[in-house]
This record gives sequence, structure tokens and C-alpha cells, in this order.
Amino acid sequence: MNRRSPVASRRQGGRRTIVAVGSLGALALLLGGCGIGAHALETAAPSVAASAVLSATLAQARTQVASAISAAGFQVQDAQVPYRPPESPSVAAAPRTVIQAILPAAPDGGFVVLYAFADPAAAAAAAQELAAYIGTGPGRVQFPTDARFVIRQIGAAVAFDTWSPAGSADPDSEERLATVVGSVGTAYDVPR
Repeated sequence: MNRRSPVASRRQGGRRTIVAVGSLGALALLLGGCGIGAHALETAAPSVAASAVLSATLAQARTQVASAISAAGFQVQDAQVPYRPPESPSVAAAPRTVIQAILPAAPDGGFVVLYAFADPAAAAAAAQELAAYIGTGPGRVQFPTDARFVIRQIGAAVAFDTWSPAGSADPDSEERLATVVGSVGTAYDVPR
């Protein structure tokens, strides 16, 4: 008969508890590694030349759009608050900058987002994708039902302006701004 003493049984049980707790800790660390950080996109760092081209693209598009907005009598500034409208995948991944026309009666409006792409063909494809996305159910439900959209291609850049007449404190100025932004570059209409 092989009986263990109560002290030996407690030691054995203590070892099992330590092993179990250690295993759970290791499992937690392993699963933690599969969390948010594990889902980050692994992308190659862009070359300096690519970054310079994209920055130049954004600067050129900003100059053209801001000049048109200023010529219409609006003051223009870089956005002072974060602003990001719903976007299609390729547009969401693109380098971007946001400018804002100063609308005294609608300080939360007047945003125009500019996106840079590698070349005009990529910008055209992204503008078409953005327009199609906004026209679909998943894209459409992210905007007010009366939302208006301006999507323009400016060389290798895309400009995007959206506003809602019912949601604007100054719909006349927002409409005038949309008309001005809509006069720069090539138009892409959102399907209804």
C-alpha cells in the first residue's frame, strides 16, 4: 500500500497550483500578443522619395483648393481639430491633410480633406472607389440622409467635401463652399 502523508499531498497540490497559475499566465501573455498589436498592418517604410512626392502632391492640391476657396471670399486654415469623414479603404489608407474654410456661423463645418496617391491613375481609382463606397449601403448609412458630397481629382490627389443642409448652422455658406471645391479638378459623382 502506497499512501502519501498529508504533508506530501499538500506539497503535490501546491505544485499543481503553481504549474496551473504559471500556465494561465503564459497563456494570457500568448493571447495578449494576439490582441490589438498583432492586428497592426505590417508595411514597409516608404522611401524618402515616395514621401517627398506624396507631400508635394498634398501641398500642390492644398494650394489649388485653398486658392479657389480664398478667391470665393472664405478664409482658409489647416484644421485645428481632428476631422475624418467615413472613407473607402484605399482613401482611408492614403496620406492626408485637412483644411477648413472659416464659416463664422458654422465653426464645426467647412472641412475639406485632401488625399495623396502615387500618381493620377491611382487617384482616379481611389476617387471612383470613394464615390462607389458612399453610394453603397455601408457607406451611405455613415452620413446624414441629406448629405451632399464633392469628390474631385486634382492630379495625383483627391479632395473630399461633405456637408448636410439639415445639420449645418450655415447651409448657404456650406453650399457655396461645396460649389467652390467642386470647381477644382475632375468630378466624381456619388451614385444614388
